[in-house]
Amino acid sequence: MNRYIFKENLGRFCTTNEKYIKGPIKKVVVEFPGSDGNSCLGGNFEALENETPFAQMLGEHGILTVYSFIGPWSWMRKISVDTVDDVLDSIFEKFNLPADTPLVTAGGSMGGHGALMYALNGKYRPSACAVSCPTTDLYALSKSDRHNYFCACVYFAFADCEGDFEEVVKANSPLYVADKLPRIPYYMIICDQDEPLPCEEHAYPFLEKMQGEKHDITSVLLEGKQHCEHPEEAFRAFVEFVINA
Repeated sequence: MNRYIFKENLGRFCTTNEKYIKGPIKKVVVEFPGSDGNSCLGGNFEALENETPFAQMLGEHGILTVYSFIGPWSWMRKISVDTVDDVLDSIFEKFNLPADTPLVTAGGSMGGHGALMYALNGKYRPSACAVSCPTTDLYALSKSDRHNYFCACVYFAFADCEGDFEEVVKANSPLYVADKLPRIPYYMIICDQDEPLPCEEHAYPFLEKMQGEKHDITSVLLEGKQHCEHPEEAFRAFVEFVINA
């Protein structure tokens, strides 16, 4: 299919924080949505502009945020990756950015999964990745009865792929491809009271696998916090990593 996303119609496919940018753009951050289409970092697909605290704080440091409209239940299947590729093509063209402009992927929950899997499969190789309470094991999610739609959302994303369903789902799960993830700095917030994505199924096994693969990963454990619950200090530390990565 011919490319349909251009700098002239970017607003139909993403929002940015361009009005908050101070000086030249030094870095681009792609924020990936959670399973309801919104982001625990504040991104909202119904907003006309990205005016969240995350977007404003980064804008003050000359960092352009891009909130991609790849929708709920996207799980970085091929069309999701291709859409982000096209959005970034248009972003780099619109703002006349050098090809070596640093790129950071970020997100929480499904958005954390998206940030990790785009780092592996996307056209643009990020310089760092920052996630909160990421979904790392889609196979476990597809077997979970914790919420009645978990199985359906994974099936919806990958049922049309060729090959064995379990193998396809695992190939699209950060836990099972940790050895293939790019050698960049990673930052991960873990909330120990995470009910939808228990640490024992997602964050802890992924952290162990990443450490075993000798990845540069920083993890922050927030005790007594629920899924993607970010106290101000933890949120600012997350932002600082993105700024300095």
